[in-house]
Formats: sequence, structure tokens, C-alpha cells
Amino acid sequence: MQRPSPRVWAEDPRTGKRRDLTREEDNAFWAWAAVEVLRMTGIRIEELTEFSHHSLVQYRMPASGELVPLLSVAPSKTDEERLLVIAPELADVLSAVICRIRTPDGSVPLAIAYDQYEKTWNPPMPLLFQHRVGLETRPIPISGIRTLITKAFTTAGITGTDGRPLDFVPHDFRRLFATEAIMYGIAPAENSIHVGQATCEYS
Repeated sequence: MQRPSPRVWAEDPRTGKRRDLTREEDNAFWAWAAVEVLRMTGIRIEELTEFSHHSLVQYRMPASGELVPLLSVAPSKTDEERLLVIAPELADVLSAVICRIRTPDGSVPLAIAYDQYEKTWNPPMPLLFQHRVGLETRPIPISGIRTLITKAFTTAGITGTDGRPLDFVPHDFRRLFATEAIMYGIAPAENSIHVGQATCEYS
């Protein structure tokens, strides 16, 4: 007896082709999560793929004792760790990501990512950008993030003022972040403070 598929399929009435709605929903979620995190933090794409559950930290303000949620960004092009203050909107996105990848016991699965720059496999980490591929939990690589974003914009049919499709790449959100910061009167060099040996930036 053939076991039913855990995936949801549907037939497109326009083309008659079967569509894997489970995969389409998964792709849409991760495209949304990537775009939201990139635009609200201004981080680089390689930094996004390195985010893990350990990247979520807290800092207690000395004067008030208030706990400030922070997102730790591992060094990439610089030798200095950065700590981003997590705004409520960003907290909602990160919460959705963690809820999605958690196992029934509440833990975040460990995933092994390949470092394309060092050409080595990293140790197992509770990476945030991971998803199920068949029976395995795999991290979403840099190329995968780029593909998800490109496909999302193409499928949505978003165009520019000239009517041509918009071609967004992950680094464009870094530029948008900097532009918005300047529009709100925050110079790039003014939106950070130092916490210990790390730089704390406001997003």
C-alpha cells in the first residue's frame, strides 16, 4: 500500500501542471525572511547565512538594568564583531524563523554548512537559515538565498517605473538600509556604540 505524500500538491488550472505547494510555501517564507533581515540590518549575505541561535544575545544596561536584545554578527570583512540592536519588527521575523525550524522538543537542529571562502566544512551549528531537504536538515547557502530572492521578485511581477522587472540582489538591501538611515538623520558613523570589544549598531 502506497503511503500518502506529506507534501501538498495542486493542479494549476491554467497550465494543467502539478505544483508542489509545500515547496512553494517554503521558498516564499525563506525569501520573505531573507529580505526582511537584510533590509532591517544592512548585513552582508554571508553574514546572514552564518546566523545561528547563538547569535541572539542580551545586554544589560548598567544604569537602568534594562535588558536589550542584540544580534551578534560574526566578523566577515572586518576583524570586529558587531552587535545589532533588535527592533520589534526584526524580533517578529526572527521569532517566525525560530518557530519554523524548531523540533517538537523545542530545540533548533544542528546543521553543517560549507564555507565557500575557507573551502572547509564548519562544525554543526544551530543555524537560523536552514530547511528540510528530503529527510535532511540543510543550511540555505548564499547561492540559495540569491535564487530565492530573485524568484520571489520575478513571481510577484514587481517592476520599476519603466515597467521593466526589478532585479534585486542581496547587497541592494544593504544600500537601502544605509539610505534610510541617512534619510532619518543617522550618519553611518553615528549609529553605533561600543559594548565591550564589540560594536553595537542600531537598526
